[in-house]
Amino acid sequence: MFKQRFYRGLSDLDMYKDAFVLDVVAHPFNFHENNYKRGKLSKMFVDNLYTFHRISPPDQVLSPAEYYRNWDLDSFARTIFLESSVDLAVAHPLPLDDFFHDGLADVKRCCEAARKYPGRFIAWGTVNPLLGDRAIEQLEWQVKECGVKAIKLYQTRYDYGKPLLWRADDDKVAYPIYEAAKELGVRVVAFHKGFAFSVQPVEHTALLTDVEAPLSSFPELNFVVFHVGFLTVDEVVWMMYRYENLWVSIAGSINFGYIAPEWFGHVLGKVGFFSGGYDRVIWGSEFTIFHPEYQVRWFMDSYQIPENLVKGYGYPQLTEEDKKKILGLNAARLMGINVDEALAKVRNDEFESRRSSGLLRPWSVIRGS
Repeated sequence: MFKQRFYRGLSDLDMYKDAFVLDVVAHPFNFHENNYKRGKLSKMFVDNLYTFHRISPPDQVLSPAEYYRNWDLDSFARTIFLESSVDLAVAHPLPLDDFFHDGLADVKRCCEAARKYPGRFIAWGTVNPLLGDRAIEQLEWQVKECGVKAIKLYQTRYDYGKPLLWRADDDKVAYPIYEAAKELGVRVVAFHKGFAFSVQPVEHTALLTDVEAPLSSFPELNFVVFHVGFLTVDEVVWMMYRYENLWVSIAGSINFGYIAPEWFGHVLGKVGFFSGGYDRVIWGSEFTIFHPEYQVRWFMDSYQIPENLVKGYGYPQLTEEDKKKILGLNAARLMGINVDEALAKVRNDEFESRRSSGLLRPWSVIRGS
């Protein structure tokens, strides 16, 4: 079913030509075993991600030999921009240096992606608040050298043989990061929530009420909860109802949505119901765990919140305008991106000119096909 629907060229994508697609989660992963810092615990982490990858459409599931790779930036860029409708992507780093030597998605590599492909990639930053002043120094470097306007934080760490948790409302650990972000012109602070990998405790990633105090204490900042729908959706929507500076990302959730549309309907429907619509919902593909294109096509072409949920729970149905907002326009507004200017920068660039005759098949860049 996926093969016929998802492998058409751009000539078949009239509905996408006026849809700005901004992928907020594109990780240049280093899954190679040489990057494992904690042996079997690091391998468990990567294996967990591969299990997620395998819910992709059957013809898009990579073999272990294809998947467990260290992504070079050339293959990273060509895969996302020649094989999908994505116009602009966030090179999204991870700070998991407790499990991986380079954090798994190296912030320096994300900066390099933004420098090498300035019209296509935006670099986000990341730090470990438990490092104190050193974390602030790292943030200063990321702003100065990479121009980051947003940071992604992970609250569960692993050291001294056990998991460590820091809270988002800790005025000694977390608040100095928010203050530094304000001073440096960073206006978006995002949290990983919902997914627990390897020996990360579920209770750490399920924690959400700690976001409430920063929402009121730092109204100048916009906070994003990632992976809404996994463990946290009910708490999130009650805070969205009260705080306009709380946003959610459906990265990760959407990947399960096409195989569990009713479950995903509850996730999106609750957000739409309690926040008055879908203006604070952003999308990320979780590339390179998942390929972006099937998500864009399935969501734009096919997905509707099941009608029984609309009638039974009062969820607002998705319109085409809502979908376009979720796939790009909301994230552009969040990050202060002028869409017309962003598209003008990539018009006739190396990717646009090459994909004008049609998109490449998913994963064909790394498969050499």
